[in-house]
Amino acid sequence: MKKSILLVCLICMSFATSSDPVERLGIKGPLQFNKTEFSLAWSQKPNEKMYVQEYLPKGETVDRFDQMLTLYVLHAGFSVEQAVAQKAEELTERKKTDEICHFSVIKSPDGKEQILDCLLSDNSSGKVDVVEL
Repeated sequence: MKKSILLVCLICMSFATSSDPVERLGIKGPLQFNKTEFSLAWSQKPNEKMYVQEYLPKGETVDRFDQMLTLYVLHAGFSVEQAVAQKAEELTERKKTDEICHFSVIKSPDGKEQILDCLLSDNSSGKVDVVEL
């Protein structure tokens, strides 16, 4: 059976909007994080093996928000360790051009699940416009 990978990231930008998001992961919301309640605001299935769902606090929209919780689920023929290692390599390379880039890998006590927590920025305009966590 293929392993499922759940990478949880707080993301500070969205590339598409939908007025009626489709719950694709079977996750009963709203979600609680740091004493804030997040409701499903957007979802997408970019390809056959990937699902993305974005959650926002009440009063915020995908076009204008201060906080966002994003869940990525990948169904693929590689292990959690391989996926996390590949992303860690990408982020290590990104550090060369993104001074804000920082990441850490958090493992569950049983070692079966991992979260890659990262901080990224976009300064393509010459100043930091976007910071993603």
